[in-house]
Amino acid sequence: KLLMSNIHYFPSECGTNPTDDDREDVLFLGSTMMKLISNLACNAYSIGKLEKTTDLASSGTGYSIGSGVFPAHSLQNHSCNPATAHCTVGNYMVTYASRFIPAGSEVTVSYGFHYALDEISERKSELKEQFYFDCICDACVGEWPTFGNLSVNPSFCIDNKESHLDENREENEDIKK
Repeated sequence: KLLMSNIHYFPSECGTNPTDDDREDVLFLGSTMMKLISNLACNAYSIGKLEKTTDLASSGTGYSIGSGVFPAHSLQNHSCNPATAHCTVGNYMVTYASRFIPAGSEVTVSYGFHYALDEISERKSELKEQFYFDCICDACVGEWPTFGNLSVNPSFCIDNKESHLDENREENEDIKK
């Protein structure tokens, strides 16, 4: 009905007034479609597929097969240290905790940027450009470093594990007995 009644797009050309009572349903549908289309940029989720490989060391290769709108999931706010992650299963999106969430805490999701992987300037710039807000999550306010910028404490390195065990070999032997 919408397409048939709007073959002539401009009202002056087809002699109708778009506010006529008989067009109320068309205006409602058109305005609803416009709202949904304008929300897609900020509220669509990528739907991915994981392809298994024969390589036992690999968990597979993931790729995007499309986008979907999941209204309930669109209510979650962003954090660069998200409390949840999500995956699609058939026509459903499943959200699961990716870290401990204390009672009363906000249940957040990443809009594609994570403090451990992306520099703060890049995260803030991209979030402002794509989603129109200034991120004030704990990671941004606290200027948490990316994993690549963490200082390394040699006592926790795997390479030093053997030498650490050598120092305590006698103590370790006593524990085994």
